Amino acid sequence: MESKDRQISFICPNFSSHYRPGELILPLVFYVEHGKSLPSKVRLHVESHVWSGTVVDGGKKIEGLEGMMTFYGIRPYSLVLLEYDGGVNFRVQLYSPYATELMYSNYEHCPSSDLLYNKIELVMFSSVFTYNAIDNFSRVYHLVIENKHLVGAKMLPVLSSYACHQLSLDESCKTLKLGFEKYLWNIYVDFKNGSLYFGDGWIDFLDALCVMAGDSLSFCKSDENFKYIVCVFHGSLVSKEVNIGVSVGLRSYCRYKRPAKRT
Repeated sequence: MESKDRQISFICPNFSSHYRPGELILPLVFYVEHGKSLPSKVRLHVESHVWSGTVVDGGKKIEGLEGMMTFYGIRPYSLVLLEYDGGVNFRVQLYSPYATELMYSNYEHCPSSDLLYNKIELVMFSSVFTYNAIDNFSRVYHLVIENKHLVGAKMLPVLSSYACHQLSLDESCKTLKLGFEKYLWNIYVDFKNGSLYFGDGWIDFLDALCVMAGDSLSFCKSDENFKYIVCVFHGSLVSKEVNIGVSVGLRSYCRYKRPAKRT
């Protein structure tokens, strides 16, 4: 929690165990100091919109926010940043679970129920997000793309026996699903000489994400066998990484929107 010129900034706990539709939990350090002095009715300002809420449970949470949370599609692990000025007003910034701030104006004419992600999130997925966002995934294998992974034959050797062990892949696997949420590619695979070879679907996947030699792919397990969330770090940025879990700037992510062909 930060304080600057009497404004107090903090992030609301919003893990799956904390999430309640229509409620925002206030962090312990905030409500211990300010909970008793909070008015019963407060206003939450999200850009040009103002949402009314009720402070309850001794200042531990704000309820009555079903409209706001539905309108912006706030879900578990969405990041809600509040700035409090000491009165009845809270300024609100909203981020997706992948650390990209919402383009609030996109919601003026298109309710969140009609969007998997709003336009700016798709753009951000194709450009930048913080390194901490990927570190929150259960990353199980990191692959640096080489030329041998890109060209040379119909079936290309991509994953070593060690990589297959890390990813819990065995010879029963004939198809991999790679991607993110509904953006998935089916990759035909085959085990040969201790390595996993990728065939149909692999080049389409690389083209869609604008992957080139020197870029890196982080494979993260999902709740489905042989399906992996894949995050892309483009080569020009990988060299700038310092320590896992430390935010050191912006990182490129999967380029799903109007991708350019690899050259």
